[in-house]
Amino acid sequence: MKMLNRLTFRFLAVLIAVLVFNTTISSFIIQAIQSTGIELGVIGIWLNNFMNVIVATILIGLTIRSMMLRPIQKMIETTKKFQQGDMKARIQSKSKNELGYLAGQMDKLFDQIELNHQMKASQQEQVAATSDSVSHSIGSITTNMTDNTGKFGLIYSRSGKQLSSYQEIAAIIHMISGKVDKTADKMQDVKQAFSSIDRYSREGIKLADETAGTVEEIESYVKTTDQYFNQLKEEILSTKKMSQVISEVAEQTNLLALNASIEAARAGEHGKGFAVVADEVKKLASSVGEATRSIDQSVNEIVLKTESAAFDSRQKAEEINKNISKISDMNHHFTEIIRGVQQSDREIESARNDSVQLKDEFNVISSTVESLVSENEEAMRQMQDYQDNITKETGKIKEMESSLIELKTAIVQAG
Repeated sequence: MKMLNRLTFRFLAVLIAVLVFNTTISSFIIQAIQSTGIELGVIGIWLNNFMNVIVATILIGLTIRSMMLRPIQKMIETTKKFQQGDMKARIQSKSKNELGYLAGQMDKLFDQIELNHQMKASQQEQVAATSDSVSHSIGSITTNMTDNTGKFGLIYSRSGKQLSSYQEIAAIIHMISGKVDKTADKMQDVKQAFSSIDRYSREGIKLADETAGTVEEIESYVKTTDQYFNQLKEEILSTKKMSQVISEVAEQTNLLALNASIEAARAGEHGKGFAVVADEVKKLASSVGEATRSIDQSVNEIVLKTESAAFDSRQKAEEINKNISKISDMNHHFTEIIRGVQQSDREIESARNDSVQLKDEFNVISSTVESLVSENEEAMRQMQDYQDNITKETGKIKEMESSLIELKTAIVQAG
């Protein structure tokens, strides 16, 4: 090798020079002693060899120190400084031999180590910055998910309240529907009663007409008419009781409609449709109440007229021979009774049709409310599942955040 030969050549050249120099000095010393006239003999030979060894050893030692030990010592000291953290420490040897080449290679190694250290420090800073950013993002995500969990809890609570309102509205609608059915049935009974009144009144008119042409049958007619008047009075009183029942049902329906309006107001946006229905129910209840009062008034008038007719019948029976023409008054009373019954019958039929239509609307609304209740319950179950999943994912994210913090700490400690 060129470098090895160069170092060997220098070492041999120095060794030859040392030996030549050593021989010269030894010869000079021996000659100086012999010039004094002292015969050294064997001692001189031994002294010459001893001096050669001493001088050669000293010169070789100085040469080795200068050529090898001093550069190696500098390498050791520079390496220690580098190990202690002085990344700028370098040997910077100017020698061209093997040790100089070794020193240059060590400087290159130090440069590479410094570069790697800088890159590692930069990577550590990037990892730390990225870890901080990811940790901050995770913290923000965790906070948002926690907030969302709270919001879902609030929505779940509000949905529960809304579900309760829907259920109460459904119950009220069911009760109102039952009351409407009951009202319709009572109206049908009243209609049948008015039909009986109409029939009895027409029979009374028929009898009165027959009486006008048959004076001989007046006694029998008066008795029969009195019986019909009694039956008519009983039917009218029965009708009045039914009218009172309808009035009570109308009042209860009005109260239920008021409760439905309150619950619809609690339901918020979803309760607007129920509020409209509740208003219609109140209007129907008011209409039924007015119709009932009209019926009561008509019934009272009919009772008065019936009693008046009965009284007139009895009076006329006594005076029939004197004033047969007044039988027509009874016909007039019966005609008024029939007209009032027909008017009441039309009003009852109209109210009954409205009740049937309202019942159908209530059935549709009840089905809609039940559907909303089912959908709300399903939505609440889904929200609960989603809230549970968010809680689980939040726990996992917190574990990731802890792992990132541990990783950052480990990287900093390793650096």
